[in-house]
Amino acid sequence: MKRFTAFSLVLTAAVLLTYYLTLWNPQIYAHTDLGTSPVFKITENTQGPVRLNLSFGTPHVYAIASTDADSQKFEISPEKRGPNQQSWQELQFKSDNIPDYENPADADTDNDYKITLAYGFDDVTHNHDVTIRVTNVAAPDKMSAPTLEVIATDVKVSWTAVSHAYLTGYEVHWVNTSDTSDTDSETVENTSASTTITSLTGGNTYDIKVRALSSEGNSEWSDTAEITANSAPTL
Repeated sequence: MKRFTAFSLVLTAAVLLTYYLTLWNPQIYAHTDLGTSPVFKITENTQGPVRLNLSFGTPHVYAIASTDADSQKFEISPEKRGPNQQSWQELQFKSDNIPDYENPADADTDNDYKITLAYGFDDVTHNHDVTIRVTNVAAPDKMSAPTLEVIATDVKVSWTAVSHAYLTGYEVHWVNTSDTSDTDSETVENTSASTTITSLTGGNTYDIKVRALSSEGNSEWSDTAEITANSAPTL
């Protein structure tokens, strides 16, 4: 009959303890603490959601207790279940109340929506004030200076495409370095990464720059690149 030494028993216990501690994550199985009037963040142009964890092994769920105009913009899901007995609910904006940071719709018009959530615990319903803060989607970052190429009497302007969820296009601007009245700009669709300028005066030098356009604001202008346009050949 195989005997277990004290060392092997301790080792086995340590392995089992590590295993169960790995499965047990207080951040997953304990309910979300609302006692400190927390601030939850949701990015503009999205519903959210905010995940509210439920206590392991209890039937208690969250509900929206307040009924003011801010509260009516939100909905809370039924209980959801995941692996290892995880359970939670999701608090989010209703689909017809998607937030826009530039046009806040909360009572104080400061992008902080204040609502009250109820949570049952020990057969008592506890109400907690929480804040849903809408965060801004930043404008695209400043672009690098464009690449310029003379093609006959035209100038091809190329740039590195910008990755931004709300990109609407690009704007290219040029100016004659010796005659600032000789200037213009062109808007290019967001799927393009180049354009050709055909209206430059031959023999003149131009500063050319580009910026990204988006519904969340435009990027800064890039640094300029300089090029001298060719004159049309004399026949």
